[in-house]
Amino acid sequence: MSDGLPGGGIYGKLIGIGMLLIFIGVGIALLGILLPILTGGGRVRGEGGAVIIIGPIPIVLASNPETAKWLMILAIILVVIVAALFFLLPSLLAHQAAGTAIPP
Repeated sequence: MSDGLPGGGIYGKLIGIGMLLIFIGVGIALLGILLPILTGGGRVRGEGGAVIIIGPIPIVLASNPETAKWLMILAIILVVIVAALFFLLPSLLAHQAAGTAIPP
């Protein structure tokens, strides 16, 4: 059971996981920027894209069709994960708050 502090229980774990994911993302972005510079790769071809998720609808912006395809796959995976969390997390939190075991 949580002792009522902001960092306790499942909320503290979720905050920790979220911050870890942010740091990993920043590290990957820095690696992507610094790796071509440090290896002296010469001219680097830039491709990019973005996924904007409004509700359950992903909007994909990309510089070429191959990038768009991969971003659409990523967007679908993200929408499925968010939908699963949307439906499962309240149940898990209710069981955790009540101190009961989570049914399989």
